[in-house]
Amino acid sequence: MRPQYMLALAGLMAMGSVNAFPEVEEDDIPDRCWEVCGKVVGMSHSCEGRFYHNEGAQKNCMCNWRGASELIPLCDACVREHRNDPHAFDDYDRYDNRDDRDDRADDRAEDREDRADDREDRADD
Repeated sequence: MRPQYMLALAGLMAMGSVNAFPEVEEDDIPDRCWEVCGKVVGMSHSCEGRFYHNEGAQKNCMCNWRGASELIPLCDACVREHRNDPHAFDDYDRYDNRDDRDDRADDRAEDREDRADDREDRADD
């Protein structure tokens, strides 16, 4: 077992309401950290799925993963850096410079309001 990975995973887990080590949930990761943390979350889910009733095997699965030595510490550092950002866990995030489904949903709502206003304006003419 590699203690530095265990500490980094413990740090990631402290961010959210993760029940069983080493599961890392999507809600534990700030939006800005997804590029580096996405694979960590994916591997966490994979290890939990394969070793659901064996926490020790889950730990070994994560720690023996080829990407662990690089990605877990990078993800942990990113989470620590951005966890106090007021927009870090913003589900309706217009702050990440990406077009997300939730951004488009807001845009569609605004478009519906604009069309309704246009219809009202035409009716008034």
